[in-house]
Amino acid sequence: MFPAYQTSAQQTVDPGCLKADQNFCRDKDSIPENICNSTHEIEIRLAIRKIEKLHEDYSQIILTYDNSNWKATKYNFVLREVSANPYKAIYIIDKTIPLKAMKGFNQLFESLKVNDIFCLPDQRDILADTLINGGVFYDLTFKVGKNFRSYFFFNPNVYTARSSRKEFTKYKNIADVFEKQPSSQ
Repeated sequence: MFPAYQTSAQQTVDPGCLKADQNFCRDKDSIPENICNSTHEIEIRLAIRKIEKLHEDYSQIILTYDNSNWKATKYNFVLREVSANPYKAIYIIDKTIPLKAMKGFNQLFESLKVNDIFCLPDQRDILADTLINGGVFYDLTFKVGKNFRSYFFFNPNVYTARSSRKEFTKYKNIADVFEKQPSSQ
C-alpha cells in the first residue's frame, strides 16, 4: 500500500480515535532520533524485530505528515555495540529506503485509522489465550500534534488465527499495511 513518494493531502488530518500518554516524553529514547523532538504534525514509527534476535539487526518504517504532504521511509539498522538491555544497544543506519504508497498515502492513513492505530492497547495488557514464543515483535510509536504514545504487539498472524479478539486482527492489519509495501527502488 506504500503510487506517490510524497503526495498532497487534506490540510488538516483527522487522526480518529486517539489515546495518548501524557508522561511519554519524560526520559524517552528512540531510534533514529527522539520522537519527542519531532516537528512533524504526524509521525508514526514501526520497528520490526525478531523476538529471538532482539540484539540483532532490525528495520523501522517511519510515516510522516507535514504541510499536506505524506512521506514514508524504511531504515535498516545494524548492531554496532551490544548491551545487556536491547534498547540500550547502539545501532547505526545501514540503509535508508524511500517508500511509495501503492494506493496513495491518504488511503494508507485511512487503513491505519480504521484499525485504530492511535488507540489500540499494548498487547502485554491483553490476556492472550496462549503465550507464543519466538516470531516477530513490533514496537509502534506515534506523535499526533502534541500527543505521543508507544505500544507493542507480537506475532499478530499467529494470534489472529488462534483468537477472535478484534485487537489481534487490527495489529495484523497494521503490520500488513507497513510491511507489504514496495520500496521506491
